[in-house]
Amino acid sequence: LRCVFARLQRASLSRRVNDRVLAQLRLSQQPTLPHKLFTPLAGILGVAWLLEEDLDTLSKDEIRQDLRDIQVTGRQLYRSLRNYLLLLELEFEGFVRPKSLLDAEAVVDGLIVGINTAAAQHHRTADINRELAGGSLRINPAELSMVAEELVDNALRFSRKGTPVDVRSWSDSTAVHFTVTDAGRGMTARQLEQIAAVQRLEGHVRAQQDLGFGLILVHRLVVHMAGEFRLKSEAGQGTTSHVSFPLATADPPQAA
Repeated sequence: LRCVFARLQRASLSRRVNDRVLAQLRLSQQPTLPHKLFTPLAGILGVAWLLEEDLDTLSKDEIRQDLRDIQVTGRQLYRSLRNYLLLLELEFEGFVRPKSLLDAEAVVDGLIVGINTAAAQHHRTADINRELAGGSLRINPAELSMVAEELVDNALRFSRKGTPVDVRSWSDSTAVHFTVTDAGRGMTARQLEQIAAVQRLEGHVRAQQDLGFGLILVHRLVVHMAGEFRLKSEAGQGTTSHVSFPLATADPPQAA
């Protein structure tokens, strides 16, 4: 594990974060890495080793299945790394991504990208009930899609296949609202308190192990985008996630 950690630092992480972020990763985030990042990596290495050991005796179908397993686990690792690195970026003041003025149709399109990505990852497209309408937002479309992906992923991850996940968006006079409701296992009061209290990653390792980076990332992104994020959940009864973003107006005309 030490060897793998060192290689990840030199390769993936060193290419994607600057020296300041990498220093913080080494000093303060290292305790969260083994569970969230090394677990899928161990799966990839394990399947690859088995594939190499048994290559001469495996059928083509068995090889294809092993390769699919590697791809699926690799995407999980990529997503965990992406979320983790974005969380680190959001820690720093002055972090800004380009924003665009999106009309209602573009907002719905951005939500659909995230919804479809999460549904495809869980092979549960048929479980998604969608009722989507939008409004004008000044926002980064990739971040909007990521919020939708993480909320739908969380709903699918903690609910049984075949149970519905209701996804809605609408606008009122002040904001665009987006909700995801599942009939899954829900969250305990303790878990809800941990999420609500998260202002820093440090000291919340257990919450991250139980819930992943997804909800924490949504919280940070929504705050970064001047929106609001609320959770309503009851253990054994399911969860509703509610995100709202303030409506935007067009840019004033430039002076001649």
